[in-house]
Amino acid sequence: CFQTLLFNLINTEQKQDIYAQFGLDWQWVRGAVMEAFTDSDRRRVMAQGTNIFRVLIKTLLKAGIITERTKSIYAAWVDMDELSRESDAVVGADVAAEGIAYLRDINAGRKKIGRALKSA
Repeated sequence: CFQTLLFNLINTEQKQDIYAQFGLDWQWVRGAVMEAFTDSDRRRVMAQGTNIFRVLIKTLLKAGIITERTKSIYAAWVDMDELSRESDAVVGADVAAEGIAYLRDINAGRKKIGRALKSA
């Protein structure tokens, strides 16, 4: 599932109609993209702490969802040992918490027009 999600973000096959509008064959575009953006490029991008896929892998790892059997799938993209050693903190959690507190303050002074959803 992870690899499907990763590759669908840049899947040229799904963008055939867009390329056709510019007279480009999607298979040619796919080859050009694969030549220009290699696996080492993807790994370099995934090494950034804010990369959404790195955050996803870290979340799955910390939750115990990644097993010895599936570890190699993720290890192809990130250093699993490095992720294991990192703290449980998620990049941007402090900013998100401040934003939520700010929104709660705003909403506290407003007239309620609906029920809040209960979190699980």
